[in-house]
Amino acid sequence: MSEKQLDIPAFSFFEQGNIFTGSCRTDFRYRIAKQDDALVANVWHKDVCFEQTETETYTFSANAEGLAECVAKLAECTEGV
Repeated sequence: MSEKQLDIPAFSFFEQGNIFTGSCRTDFRYRIAKQDDALVANVWHKDVCFEQTETETYTFSANAEGLAECVAKLAECTEGV
């Protein structure tokens, strides 16, 4: 899956305290949130909500460059999904 297919909002969305969740097919879910001075992305491979599963966690700088790295990592995680 390419980065464009993920359709992640701009960094300003996260600066305002919003949380973004998404999915790809039925076996790939992700959540991105700004926590303190970082962007945190959680990834899981089950058809359940965030609160009901263990996740892989990735941390990035809380800026536009960090968001770009986050999107690239999520695209990488979807390869083979």
